Amino acid sequence: MTILFFGAYDPSYSRNRVLLRGFHLQHTNVVECNGGTSGGILKFLKLIWRYLKLGNKHFDLIVVAFPAQEAMLIAGVLFFFRRALHKTPVVVDMLTSHYDGYILNRKRYSPKSLHARWYWWIDRIAVGLADCAIVDSDASGRFFAEEFGIPSRKLMTVFIGTDDSIMKPSPQKPEGGGQFLVHFHGNLIPHQGVEYLIKAANILREEDIVFQIIGRGQDYARCRKLADDLQLSNIRWIDPVPYERLPDFINKADICIGPLGGTSHFDRCAPNKIYEYMACGKPIIIGRSRALERIAREGINMLLSNPADENDCAEKIRMVKHDPVLRQKLGENAYRDFIHLYTPQRLVAGFFDGLRQRKIIPISA
Repeated sequence: MTILFFGAYDPSYSRNRVLLRGFHLQHTNVVECNGGTSGGILKFLKLIWRYLKLGNKHFDLIVVAFPAQEAMLIAGVLFFFRRALHKTPVVVDMLTSHYDGYILNRKRYSPKSLHARWYWWIDRIAVGLADCAIVDSDASGRFFAEEFGIPSRKLMTVFIGTDDSIMKPSPQKPEGGGQFLVHFHGNLIPHQGVEYLIKAANILREEDIVFQIIGRGQDYARCRKLADDLQLSNIRWIDPVPYERLPDFINKADICIGPLGGTSHFDRCAPNKIYEYMACGKPIIIGRSRALERIAREGINMLLSNPADENDCAEKIRMVKHDPVLRQKLGENAYRDFIHLYTPQRLVAGFFDGLRQRKIIPISA
């Protein structure tokens, strides 16, 4: 099988990295056509030009990579005749909704604004132009079906996973001079609920616990101010680090924290970092959400905290700190689930199986 991997995308971003690695491990021939991630409209002109320059344009499947909305508009035009004449299927990676992310979650613009209408429309059209759209969780799929009127048969959950050639357990022991280390990394945006982690750190300030928070983003200044106002000395703020270095920080931690919630987007979003923590075999605490309904086994592979609740988060941290048997069980089960379900090879095999079941690609492909 030959796949065209098409779009204006970052190949190092976890979703794209996992799919590309999974295709390789499944011995699939992949042709990448990428306009890049910078340059505004110029990247889309580059994308068109690079596609036109491709020599052999025989593909069995076209995957429009994340972020896919704008690239899917181009794909709809470029591949119109190919789809009509050669029946080449197109799958769009709707990992996140623009309307959900920019309007409902980050609240960059009013829901009544032209921006909101544009994001809603482009989400709807991108899925409408494709034969199938992949999403990161069943909850996200329900959102697309309910908000945009997308038939459920066009939506398929493909979990995010992570690159297991980089994210893996390490024999190194936690650092900190005997202090218990709690780790978080990610883009500091509303659904991460980092303010609740800071408030949990305040509750635990008299205990021998250190928090490391890696990242920047929309809520960074507000979170730093909250920590400063509380005069917390048990938080280490670290600027974003390269993906390849993240395992060093994860593996030194005793517990890893996922998003803690507080927005509707949180309830639909299965975060990259959960798979990264699982791949490193770490005990995890994360806010309870519908996005985790097929991922989390509460008390077995992770602990679920009440969303936007610093008291419950602090209590869960305390519980894991004082129970080394539970800590080991959570980490081992998280790693075991990752290996069995969420490696790139497993996820891409499931992706192909799903397309075959929907008769988007032939059984023999």
